[in-house]
Amino acid sequence: MSRIRSGQLRRPPQMSQTSGISAIMLDVLVALIPAWCMAIFLYGFRVVVLTAVSVATCVLCEYWYERLMKRPITIYDLSACVTGLMLAMTMPVRAKRAITLGRTMKLLNISVTSQTKSLPETVPRKMNTKAITV
Repeated sequence: MSRIRSGQLRRPPQMSQTSGISAIMLDVLVALIPAWCMAIFLYGFRVVVLTAVSVATCVLCEYWYERLMKRPITIYDLSACVTGLMLAMTMPVRAKRAITLGRTMKLLNISVTSQTKSLPETVPRKMNTKAITV
């Protein structure tokens, strides 16, 4: 208690940071570029196509969702680009474009529904509490 009164405890660094969301997302994109370039070197041009489809789908889905919900458009904060790039980097190289579109839309659907549902709807009604015996 005396440390708090004497001012020895400080705020966490992310609380005192003046950069916004777009600057942080740009830092994440810059940090992912070396891994993405290595993926292009190892797996070829297919990585570029997969990334373009994934990023474009993420940005368009976010834009359409925000227009549909009449929210302010936030595609300029680069969060959808980071999501698309990370999703493309987790996909297999031989994945078809339709699978990429489907997984991206499913990922965004899960994140959108988790924001819109209330807590009682997301909690199962009856949980299985039986212990598993070996």
